[in-house]
Amino acid sequence: MTVHRVSLLVVFWVALIFATVLAIWGAFSKASVDPYYVRIEQRPAGTYLGDRDLPATGDFDNDGSLDEAFFVKVGGPQNEVVSIVVSFGSRTKQDQVVDTFEATDALFHNIGLKVASAGEYIAACARGAGEPCDEGEEYLDLRHDGIYFFYYEASARLYYLPEDSVDKGFKVFYLSD
Repeated sequence: MTVHRVSLLVVFWVALIFATVLAIWGAFSKASVDPYYVRIEQRPAGTYLGDRDLPATGDFDNDGSLDEAFFVKVGGPQNEVVSIVVSFGSRTKQDQVVDTFEATDALFHNIGLKVASAGEYIAACARGAGEPCDEGEEYLDLRHDGIYFFYYEASARLYYLPEDSVDKGFKVFYLSD
């Protein structure tokens, strides 16, 4: 065989392998999208701040890697259930559902996520809103990033992983009613 034929044969096999890999990748990526667990990436036009407050990125488990909190719609197109999910940056932990709630389209236009930085936070009950605070629940001394979940012009809460029980799941701290 001449060098020219060998070159053509190599190009043919490389192209065939590349096309096969692309076909497998396309099938995999389509098969891995579950229509009943869909990440919410955008809001309809005309809502608060566009889409910039749908994901929040911070170190929620204090392991030195960035994690991402985001909304997902659960249960199909007729269902109005939304979850807040955290995908951990270290990849040593599975994605974790932080909270699940009903959210109509009208309500979803008015909610968002931000990173809550380390610091001291005062509970809504310590300011006289809602039910009286239980012992020790008036203040939160957050030592690492948390997730600030809010309804525009309404209520807010903070989800955080406690220092002493990071593997037990997120806790909620109500900032306003």
